[in-house]
Amino acid sequence: MNNPSLKELPRSYEYRRDIPTDDIYRDLRRWAVSFPKAVSLYLESFARRPFRTSIAGGLKNVDPKQDSIPDAISKAISHGFEGLQFVHDMDLHHKRANGLRAALITNNIDNNLLSSFGLNLTYAMNHSDFTDHGIPHVRRVHRVIDQIILRVLELRHRSSIERWLPALELFPHFHDMDQVMTMYRNKELEAQLIKERKPEEYEKRKLKPKVAHGLAAAVMTMALHKRYNEESGMTPSDILHSKQICATAALMMLKHEKPEGIDEAFRATLANGEAKRNGQDNKYWQDALNGYDLYDDFDKNRIDLFTLSPSQIISMMRDQKQKGGFMINGSKLGLDPQFEREYTAELQELFNDTNPIFSNISNEQRETFTLATKVAVFADEVEMVYPPYPSIMRSLKTDISRARPWWKTGATTEEILAAFNDVKRAGNLDENDPLASDSYRLLWESWNLMEKTRKAKENQVNDNNTFQLETAPYVNNVASKHVLMRLMAVRDIGERIMRSKNKESISQALSGIYLKRKESLTRKVLSRAEKVSAMEKVKLKVRPNEVLLKTLLRDREEADLLDQYGFRMRLLGREEEDLTDIIHLKPMSGQYDEGSIEEFLSF
Repeated sequence: MNNPSLKELPRSYEYRRDIPTDDIYRDLRRWAVSFPKAVSLYLESFARRPFRTSIAGGLKNVDPKQDSIPDAISKAISHGFEGLQFVHDMDLHHKRANGLRAALITNNIDNNLLSSFGLNLTYAMNHSDFTDHGIPHVRRVHRVIDQIILRVLELRHRSSIERWLPALELFPHFHDMDQVMTMYRNKELEAQLIKERKPEEYEKRKLKPKVAHGLAAAVMTMALHKRYNEESGMTPSDILHSKQICATAALMMLKHEKPEGIDEAFRATLANGEAKRNGQDNKYWQDALNGYDLYDDFDKNRIDLFTLSPSQIISMMRDQKQKGGFMINGSKLGLDPQFEREYTAELQELFNDTNPIFSNISNEQRETFTLATKVAVFADEVEMVYPPYPSIMRSLKTDISRARPWWKTGATTEEILAAFNDVKRAGNLDENDPLASDSYRLLWESWNLMEKTRKAKENQVNDNNTFQLETAPYVNNVASKHVLMRLMAVRDIGERIMRSKNKESISQALSGIYLKRKESLTRKVLSRAEKVSAMEKVKLKVRPNEVLLKTLLRDREEADLLDQYGFRMRLLGREEEDLTDIIHLKPMSGQYDEGSIEEFLSF
């Protein structure tokens, strides 16, 4: 395998247990050694501009006829500090989630030892083949979540999701953890079969990464609640609170692999669940809770997700993983075998826990939780199309993309739109489907995102009392902007691929794209350099130079930033080389004529 070794990973990926604890700062003990550290969290919050925007929001609540000037000022300021506290909490919970992921590199049973599972997870999350679900994906999803919360004031005040912030911050880090580990296991299998000179067996024996990966991510996250409690600096008496936070994050992950059906899933939660528990379908409901056709009800959105127990979730996951052939190498549940061995006690505890995740939840809490989940899933969906060029490169590196051509000729616009409207077909084009190609899949991802905003606007018109996330101006603009940029990138890359006739011309076609990506990375790292002078930054921003920036970072003793920069540049280089080989070996590569190219460009 082409894994980065521990020595290759930048220092920022190391986990250090050198922060002392003090009961005075119980909630911040992992993140604040002293008062200045605690203050710095608030300064970070100020830097993210919640104070000014919240004051503006507070002024909207002022009644000129009843509120005096002092009352109006008081309302605006208190509203602003409410927003400031909200963003401060975001920072804190993000640091806790990030700390938990970093801590997994140490063994769950003995923290003085490295974890075999944690090492593999670290490799996988930083592997150039898995960037679509690894660390870059985590960072982008987290960035979009934060931006939505900061810019959509309703989320902080009108329909506050503050209660769900700890779980929401866990979502980016762990929602694809099972999928990444399955992809890593496939890589190990491929390397093993090549070594045994049996490469032809790979297609038969490889695992499908998407099988029940939402359920599996939920189970793994719930199993980490004791680690979360420890790494967050909570006390043992807070263990039930930590358990509830991880279970809440798990609930957000259950349906994330089917974003096109997330609205339907939570409509069922808000409506049908209550009806079946209290109405004429009560017997059916009890049968479902007792396991009768449980997965079928779960899959078809006929069950109240809030009433699911950890035992039911782990049972559904085990059954689906068993059908997918995951019970290998000592696995009893279908998860990564090393994870199962390390977290045996926690998984057994989940298997025996028959209590509903939420035994008592109000309708208002249901609505705000659903809204928080939609923020997470929307961020995950936006990341499918953003940034435009890297997102396309990530798609081209998947196993399913390697086996299909870039473009299939002959399909009419009517046939394509009909396929797009068939959600189950468009989202999972079978290799034998007449539309199965990279271009149709990439176009569908953009089309599906815009359809969500269109349908949300219709729902807003039909129900004026319900806040629809997708109708918020910022969210709508994000979707429109990224879709437009993505479509332009699909056209550009598609034409480059279709005009390339051999491996050398493919390499030349990709080199310009990767040069721009490397320049963009150079500018981004330069903006984070604290010891580089303003004049040097101006020169490098105009003409990005990798060698010069590395020299400056080395001379200014910014070792951590230099490590990160070198590591990410190496990943981009590997990705460019790998993608050249992948495109060269794709079906129809080098065989497109001018007629096919014109058909693609005119679509």
